[in-house]
Amino acid sequence: MVPLIPPLHAIRLLSHGHTRLSSLQGSPPVSEVLRAEVRIEKGMVELLPPTLYDVAPNGFQIIEEKDSDVLLLYAWDRSALERLSSLPFVREIQIESQQVTDYARAAEESFGPIRICGMRIVAPWYRKRRAEDIVITPGMAFGTGRHESTKIMIRLMKGIEMRGRRVIDLGCGSGILSIFAKRLGARKVFAIDRDPHAILSARENMSLNGVREASLACVDIACLKGRFDVVLSNLDIETFREHAGKIGGLVDVPGTLVLSGILRESKREVCGLFPSFEMKRSVSIGEFCGIVLERSR
Repeated sequence: MVPLIPPLHAIRLLSHGHTRLSSLQGSPPVSEVLRAEVRIEKGMVELLPPTLYDVAPNGFQIIEEKDSDVLLLYAWDRSALERLSSLPFVREIQIESQQVTDYARAAEESFGPIRICGMRIVAPWYRKRRAEDIVITPGMAFGTGRHESTKIMIRLMKGIEMRGRRVIDLGCGSGILSIFAKRLGARKVFAIDRDPHAILSARENMSLNGVREASLACVDIACLKGRFDVVLSNLDIETFREHAGKIGGLVDVPGTLVLSGILRESKREVCGLFPSFEMKRSVSIGEFCGIVLERSR
C-alpha cells in the first residue's frame, strides 16, 4: 500500500511553506483533517456516485488489492464520511483524525511514475519529468493510469492507427486517453463527459500536456451526433447495455471502437451488443478486459 496523501490543494499550500490548510475547497481553515480508508467490493470503482466529490472535493486515491479496492481520501465532515457506509458495495470505513504536517513529500512518493507500454504517467509535481511524459493531476476525475481499465485502453490504443483521424473519448474523466490519442497523432479529439468536474479536470490536464486541438463538452452520450474514425469508451456494462446503439452509431465506416471497463465474464455479452462490428483484439488485466471492434459496413 502506498502512503496516504491529503487533498491536492493542501499539497500546493504546504509545498510553499504553509502549515495550515487555509483554502481547501468547501472547508474553513483547519489544522486537522480526517483521513478515511473506504474499502469497497472489487470492480465497483466505476459505480461510485458523483456525491463522493462532495465528501472529498479534492478527489481520492484508489489502492487495488486482491479481493477489494480501497479509497484513500481526506475530508472534514465525519458524518458525511460515515454515510458512505449506506452504499451497498462499501465493506468497511476507517476514519482517523490527523494533524496537518508536511505531506508534500508523501504526495510525491505516493504518485510516482506509472509505466505503461513504454511510456510514463506522472503528477505535475514529479521532479524528474521528461518531455515525453503524460502529466495528470490526480484528484477530481477517474483516469490516473492506475486502474486496470485505463491501462487496458492505453495498450489497445497503442496498436491502432491514430494519425490524421478524428477521435471521440466517451466518459473522458481526467482526459488521459484524449491526451494519449493526440500523442499518437490524432488530428482532432473530442472529449465528452456528463460530469462537469471531469471536464474541468480534463481541460487542466490537456493544458499541462500542451494539447490545443481538442474540444471538450459536458453532455450525455444520448445527445451526441456525428461520426468519428475512432471511438474510445472506457465505461461499464450498464452504460454499454443502455447506449450500445448510440455508441456504435458514432463510429464511421470504416472505423474503430475501443471498449474497456468490462469484467471478463461480460466480454461475450458486450461483443453481442455491437453486431455490425468484428472483434480484432482483446486485452485482459486482472478481472477487467478491453476489446477493439472494427466496422467495415
